[in-house]
Amino acid sequence: QANNQLLSVTETKLVDIDRWLKNGQSTLKQMLVEESVEWDIKNLATPEISYQAGETQQFLDRLAIQDTFTAFFVYTPEGEVVLASDSAQIDKSVALQPYYQDSLKGSHVQPPYYDVASSTMTMIVSEPIYGVEGDLIGVLAGKVDVNTLSNIMTNRVGLGDTGETYLV
Repeated sequence: QANNQLLSVTETKLVDIDRWLKNGQSTLKQMLVEESVEWDIKNLATPEISYQAGETQQFLDRLAIQDTFTAFFVYTPEGEVVLASDSAQIDKSVALQPYYQDSLKGSHVQPPYYDVASSTMTMIVSEPIYGVEGDLIGVLAGKVDVNTLSNIMTNRVGLGDTGETYLV
């Protein structure tokens, strides 16, 4: 009976985590599909594209309204951040980050990792941005609010007074 109870708690937490991550992925996908932003990532820094960069920045600001993510950024296939909800991240490189390579291949959820720059556990969800000819022109990434994951893991329902859960 105890094993069945623990399996039930585990399954519930897995479902909650899966739902939370899929919500993050679908938020990014939906925004990329529904927005009328013309993505021209390589030319965002040029003066002629400043209006488009402003439109794209407004797009990132609208994304920030929801509560799944704490920050957003857009980077080129080479890993250079060209737009970010935190302007201090612009012009930084993500090419050495653990999510970078996989984010260029398709939708990606980076498992939690320790981010040295912020001294916190971090998770990144990313969606590639394709140009009109189907070529990869950038990646839209969101830093997931890991407090939600913490809340799921520390929920004690079904664990009694001394039960604990660990994410491995």
